[in-house]
Amino acid sequence: MPVMPGFFGGEDIQRSLNLSDNRCINLYPTTNDSGTVTGLITTPGLSLYSTIPGSIIASGIYTASNGRCFMTAGTTLYEITSGGALTSRGTITSSSVARMSDNGIEMIIVNGIDGWLYTFDTNVLAKISVVQLAFTVTLATPAVFSTAVVHNLNVGDKIRLTTTGALPTGLATLTDYYVIAAGFGASSFQVSLTPAGAAVNTSGAQSGVHTLTSSGYGFPNGSKTVSYINGRFVACAPNTQAFYVSDVLMGVNWNPLNVQTVDSNPDYLIGGIASHNELIMFCEQSGEVFYDSGTVPSPFVRNVSGVFEVGCIAPYSIAKIDNSVMWLGKSTTGQGIIYRLNGYTPARMSTYSIEYAIQSMTVITDAIAFTYQQDGHHFYVLTFPTGNRTFVFDVNTQLWHERAGFAGGLLKRWEAQEYAFFDNKHLVCDFEEGKIYYLNLDAYLDGIETHKWIRSWRAPPSDMKRAIHHKLTLEAEVGVGLQGGVTPTVMLKYSNDGGHTWSADNWRDMGIGAAGEYSKRVFWHRLGMTTGQPRIYELSGTAPVKTMLLNAYLE
Repeated sequence: MPVMPGFFGGEDIQRSLNLSDNRCINLYPTTNDSGTVTGLITTPGLSLYSTIPGSIIASGIYTASNGRCFMTAGTTLYEITSGGALTSRGTITSSSVARMSDNGIEMIIVNGIDGWLYTFDTNVLAKISVVQLAFTVTLATPAVFSTAVVHNLNVGDKIRLTTTGALPTGLATLTDYYVIAAGFGASSFQVSLTPAGAAVNTSGAQSGVHTLTSSGYGFPNGSKTVSYINGRFVACAPNTQAFYVSDVLMGVNWNPLNVQTVDSNPDYLIGGIASHNELIMFCEQSGEVFYDSGTVPSPFVRNVSGVFEVGCIAPYSIAKIDNSVMWLGKSTTGQGIIYRLNGYTPARMSTYSIEYAIQSMTVITDAIAFTYQQDGHHFYVLTFPTGNRTFVFDVNTQLWHERAGFAGGLLKRWEAQEYAFFDNKHLVCDFEEGKIYYLNLDAYLDGIETHKWIRSWRAPPSDMKRAIHHKLTLEAEVGVGLQGGVTPTVMLKYSNDGGHTWSADNWRDMGIGAAGEYSKRVFWHRLGMTTGQPRIYELSGTAPVKTMLLNAYLE
């Protein structure tokens, strides 16, 4: 029996239905060590790990460098402990997507609205807020600060002072002061040079209008990404070319002079990521690489060799994978191509069919990516919430496939959206149920939903001549079916007109064999005559069993 050469491969759906003969949904090619594709294996199922209180949808999940795992959902930051227990660690602003980074001592959370600092040893979560208020101060021992409105400061907050005239003796600009408990009120307070230290005294004369700025000065509210490199956090100011840098191992300190601009091109900064001890900063239509030179006040300097002419259209598509970085690109000539950085050169990773699917969507700026490695395969998972589809690139095979949920007889985007490796599991957050799952190659349901796989491919050409197809045989791992004598089924259908119309579904109740029936064969007889057009075959299955397709043969 001749092997069907098109059986193996990835996703290939093009503008013409007649060319869209390869669908690979919830299956991916696997290879041997020589790189030869040996079969198609079902993508992992979703096994329940934990349920979020109130079924709130998670906006981010992150495993810190100290091994602790955190998740944002609604207005709550949770810590996840082994086994899936959730502990509230404080309140944040609700958002659809949040990103986190840490320095081993503290963690910063950003969500495109605000930023928060979480200190690991005290489990204290505090907003990195910027409060700017006019104040008056008494010439007294101790000095009392007063504001005309409620100041919204907290005991322990750090402030700096500026003036249009002169501060009294005992106070100075460019100096850190701490709000202390003594004399603290809604519109008045005292300060010290150290946390919880002695109150500052003032004397002499003063003039002009005085202004205080709270501890978050220099932090760019609205940043969608945050990175850590060489002891410092880095965050992007929205709708600018500027990114700001924290003090070393001090995520609460953001000196406004510690700023760098991405200005080789006139486009705005979208997001950034740290990789190989360098900062890769993505603008709308270009990118730049920075290294830590140790200069003052801003330590980062542009690498003149690290300027490239491809930007990023979706900040949450930026992700590290297998010692490189991938993202959804945009340039002066168009958008919707997926790139991987090769040195400092963007290398195109998407195919024409993937690009056609992406560029056909009405919105792609909301694309969200995560990466993971399982069984030696490194996957870049890119989901389009508005487009309702998920595409996955396997770095090892250089092939794409699609992942999808299946409910109500319809395919949809894959349920998994946010990802972290924790508790020796690949944890993912469901985008619609408020649940945390783990990717399980031994599970064949997506939570409680059906896990449907599809593979379509083109039969060998017949030079536009009619041909009779007598028999199609599927080689698969059999005998792995349901226990108790229940046999799973597999379905075959075909199209003789390039995918415009299809035959009836042809089910085989022998399926891929009931449990233990290792000699079962799967085949279809009397498949009729083609019209001269290349025939497209499609296999699919929904049985909750291990599925490994090894080849297909046609007579």
